[in-house]
Amino acid sequence: MKKLMLLISIFLFILIVGCSSSSVVSDEPEKIEESVEVNIIEVKEKVEPEINEVIEVPEIEIVEEKFYSKLSGEEIDEENINNRAFAVMLDNFYTARPQAGLSQADIVFEILAEGPITRYMAIFQSEYPNSIGPVRSARPYFVKKSLEFNAFYTHVGGSPQGLTDIKRLNSYDIDAMSCAANIFWRVDHKKIPHNMYTSSDAILKEANRKKYNTDGEIEFLDFYKEDTKVNGENGSIIKIRYKDPVGKDLVGYTSEYRYDIESGLYYRYTNSKRYIDENNDEEITVKNILVQFAKTRVIDDKLRRDIDIVGTGSGLYFTNGEYIEVTWEKKTESSRTIFYSNGEEIKLNVGKTWIQVVPYSLEVKID
Repeated sequence: MKKLMLLISIFLFILIVGCSSSSVVSDEPEKIEESVEVNIIEVKEKVEPEINEVIEVPEIEIVEEKFYSKLSGEEIDEENINNRAFAVMLDNFYTARPQAGLSQADIVFEILAEGPITRYMAIFQSEYPNSIGPVRSARPYFVKKSLEFNAFYTHVGGSPQGLTDIKRLNSYDIDAMSCAANIFWRVDHKKIPHNMYTSSDAILKEANRKKYNTDGEIEFLDFYKEDTKVNGENGSIIKIRYKDPVGKDLVGYTSEYRYDIESGLYYRYTNSKRYIDENNDEEITVKNILVQFAKTRVIDDKLRRDIDIVGTGSGLYFTNGEYIEVTWEKKTESSRTIFYSNGEEIKLNVGKTWIQVVPYSLEVKID
């Protein structure tokens, strides 16, 4: 009986423990599945918005490199940036007007030649005209100015000192008196000696024949990045009377600039008439005007002059209807002329520049 009771107790114990174990094992997977499902939902909620979000890719701005003329500050084609400049002597006798190419020059010098009659030297680099003229003879101070630009000095003969200086200073000489054929020619609508013409292509052709390097470094003054007022005195009208009308020349030689506020440019006048370019009938306009005062004296019976452009002196700078007083310095015959204001090298506004070299004895009238 005792044995029977013991066996029954053992059987009940095994039955109870087995049921408990079964309950624990079957519970656990449900809890794990529940936990995994909750975590998947949470992850999905966090990730889905990021997956659906539109990702903005910033645009890459391609900046095209620009190139600017060393002589005018204006934009220029890359292929022209190192073109060697042309310095062309131009006649200014009254029967030589209008000249061809002046409106396309980056820089123009006006300086006395014989007596009170002036002559131009036009510097071309940004534009190459198809017609340039009338071309006239060399003078020593023009030669020294052309050396500042490392330019092809283009002329028809010259004064004895002018021709001597061309050789002595190793100028890149393009002289009609020694050029190949078809580099210079005479036109029919003007009279000798005021009718000798050339072109940019012809000058380059002669330069290649002489085996000159057609590339060259150029230096000039720096330019403002934006159009700038110089905060000077009023300089809306500039008038320089080189020669009064007398005798056979009833026209005279008066160079004048009048400021136009709408365009921000000066219009060039000669003897109170607007000056035009024979090439295009365009009125000649200019952004900057530099007056360079220089000592000058007559040296022979032909009234040729010696002009001191090496050294130092005073001057004026006109732009945007205003002017300031400046000083200038040219250390050597071939070094560039630097203009200063208050001890600092001046900057120019972008555009074309005319430089008037004027004797101290002449008045520059300003209104």
